[in-house]
This record gives sequence, C-alpha cells and structure tokens, in this order.
Amino acid sequence: MSSFPLFRLPSNVLMTAIRSMEPLHQLTLSTCSIVANNLVKTAGLRCHSLYIEHDGDFKIVAKFNERRTVTMTILYIPSEYNDDDDDYDEDDDEEVRPLRAKVEAKYNLYEGEEEDDTKYLWRHPTFTLKDWVKNLMGVLNRGGICGVYCGPRNYLNYVRPAIKDYDLKYLKLRNDRFYYNQVYGEEILESVSTVSRFEYMGHFKPSEFSKLLISNLDVLIPSEDQDITLNDLLLCNAAHFNSNNSNLTPENLNKFLKLWMKGSNTRLRYLKVGYESFGDLDEELILDGINYQDQMKSKVFTSYCREHTDHAPNVMVEGGYNVYRKDGTKATIIIDRLEDFTFELFVWSDE
Repeated sequence: MSSFPLFRLPSNVLMTAIRSMEPLHQLTLSTCSIVANNLVKTAGLRCHSLYIEHDGDFKIVAKFNERRTVTMTILYIPSEYNDDDDDYDEDDDEEVRPLRAKVEAKYNLYEGEEEDDTKYLWRHPTFTLKDWVKNLMGVLNRGGICGVYCGPRNYLNYVRPAIKDYDLKYLKLRNDRFYYNQVYGEEILESVSTVSRFEYMGHFKPSEFSKLLISNLDVLIPSEDQDITLNDLLLCNAAHFNSNNSNLTPENLNKFLKLWMKGSNTRLRYLKVGYESFGDLDEELILDGINYQDQMKSKVFTSYCREHTDHAPNVMVEGGYNVYRKDGTKATIIIDRLEDFTFELFVWSDE
C-alpha cells in the first residue's frame, strides 16, 4: 500500500484534514517532524485539562472531553532512588541529570465504547521529560498545568524542573521516606507559593507548617499525620481547609467559632475537621455559649475543590446551625456524629 501524500494537499484542505483527526492522531502527527508539529499547533488543538502523574510510571494525562482522554506514559526514566536502597544518603545533594525519554501514548475511551488498544510510540533521541512537556504544551496551546500527583522526591528532581515555565494550579504530594528533611521542606514550600491548591501526605515540622498556613491558598488539605492546633487553625489563611483525623478538641472548635464570629479568619469559606469516632464530637461542648439558629432550609454550597480531588464542587447543605460573624456574614455548622464523624463550617459569601 502506498503512503498518502498528506502534506501535498492544498493548505485549507490540509488544515481541515488535521482538524478532523482524533486528538490522539493529531498528537502523534505532531511528533513526526517540525513541519507537522507547526501544522498541528496552527490547527488549534486544545484539551480540557492536563495532569502529570506518577504511579510507578510518569504519565501525562490530557482530557479532551467526556469521551476522549489521552494517556502518555514516559518510558525509560529510571527511578534514581529506590525505597529499598540502603545506600541512600539524605545529605547527598548531587544534581539529578536530565534523563532522555520516549513516550507511549494511547486512548482511554468513554465507558461503553469499543476499546482501542492501539499504542503509539513517540521517539525523539534527545528529548527529556522537560522537552516532551514543552512540546505538548505548545501543541495543545496551553500555558498552564491543572495538577501534578507524585512523590515529593520525583516531583522535586524530575517534574518541577520540567514544568517550571508553566502555571500549576494543583499539587498533590504522596508520602515517601525522603519527604521531610530540611532541604526538601524548604523546596516544597517554595513550590507551593506558586499553586492555588495543595494536598499532601506525611507531615511538616511546625515552623514549615506555619509558613504553609499563612499562604494564600484556595485549598489546603494536610495529611492525617499533620498535628493541628487551635493556633494553627487561627493562623490558617486558606479559603478551603480540610483536616482529617484531627487532634482538635470540641473546646478548640468552640473557641475557634467564637473568634470567627468576632472577625477572625475572614478569608475562610469552608472548614472540615475529621475525627476517628463520634465520641470526639461533643455537640454541646462545640456549641457552648454560641448564639446560633437552626438551619431550616437546604442550600447548595459551591466549594473551591474541583476536578481530580475527592471533594465535590457543589454540596447540598441540609440542616445544621447558622451563626453570624460581626460583619453579618452567615455560616452554617454541620456536625456529623453518625457516618463521617466530621465538623464542617460553610461560609456563605452571597448573603
């Protein structure tokens, strides 16, 4: 079978042909040559969201719509540091050299469609992870990355150098045993200063955690391992703060509510504090001395948490107790002692 002379088509016909391709085929075409790359860029290919993940392999995931997602697996980036490597020295600050890579790309199709197991291998002898990210950002006409999910060491050594020229909205760091030495704590805090949403596993030492709390994050979700004090809660400047398995007492929450009603934490829009059992949530102690009203109607609350978090963007708030800040701002308290063992505070910005 002879090849089709695609690039000999008239320019308007060529552009129509490229725009009619499936996104995966457009991306594959862009890797063939500089000419093909520029043509795909001109065609205006865009994706709904772009994420970088690490779950054994490095992956770049581009979601185009509800039916089409392209997963690009970065091949042959070896793990320079293995959890089983007893020879690792935490004080070793040797720079990790850029590693050349190639990409295996395939579709994740909408459930119910016929599965496409075709895998495309994109090769470029000199490309590193940074080069692939740059190439994809250009082809997809993007200036930002929606989220990064990986262990902190892989993030700092490989991912952050590859994405430093682009905006990053959401960073989720999984725990590993290299996480919280002093150097890594400082570098992670530096990275967090450029994102709007941060979630992590493990725990920061108190001085680093305080710096994290005063950052103007939209969303901050500390690990269950992070100790939270009343002072931490009052120091927090995040709009959405979610603390699971908390060591905050009902008396702490009572004090916090009273101070919030007097005007503290004015940036806060949502607070969630989780507990291990219903016995930790003494409703009478939490509400002691607080002027509240029973919430009689249900209302939809729109949170800061969106895609690729475990939190729905819209929550139906039913029941609970209404309290008011001295400036008239209303908030609803929900205390769940039956299922989730949580304290929640919803601050209504539209009333």
